[in-house]
Amino acid sequence: MQDKSGNGHHATQGTAAKRPTYETGLTSFDGVDDALVVPTFTWGSDEITMIVGVRKLNDATGIIAEFGADFTAYGSWYFAKHAAPRTEFSGRGARAGVVGDAASVPIAAPETGVYTMSQKINGGTPSRMRRNAGAWAYSVRTDFGGGDFHSWPLYIGARQGSTLYSSVYIYGIAIY
Repeated sequence: MQDKSGNGHHATQGTAAKRPTYETGLTSFDGVDDALVVPTFTWGSDEITMIVGVRKLNDATGIIAEFGADFTAYGSWYFAKHAAPRTEFSGRGARAGVVGDAASVPIAAPETGVYTMSQKINGGTPSRMRRNAGAWAYSVRTDFGGGDFHSWPLYIGARQGSTLYSSVYIYGIAIY
């Protein structure tokens, strides 16, 4: 998956059998072993905004995109689907003892939507998320531990490319 920003943060998969399938206009993740990774890079900010066009094929828990080792890692964030069924987004700052708190949208699969998420881990504001330009869902927590998002790989389709595989079509991801 090519980074179109010019920053060279291309998502790749070295094992051919674990590569998602590219179809016209979308990338298909099978929920079994497909995943992509962008090598470690420095985020350099305490803010994220992400827009993702995605089709949830089922309600099994799976990572759609995650910056960091997992949701407990300092300076990380994630966007995932859950069996509840819901889709959620959250990040975590750099201070010990402070955990993330997700903004969550209850949507059952199969479902196609454009999700917009944003968070600032400094400043006392909640993380937020919405689907198809609808009403914002907010996290309860507003203290995410401060600092900046750290230097991590960006995983797409699975946690660390090896667990919580997601059965989704991704039409595009914009992260800034």
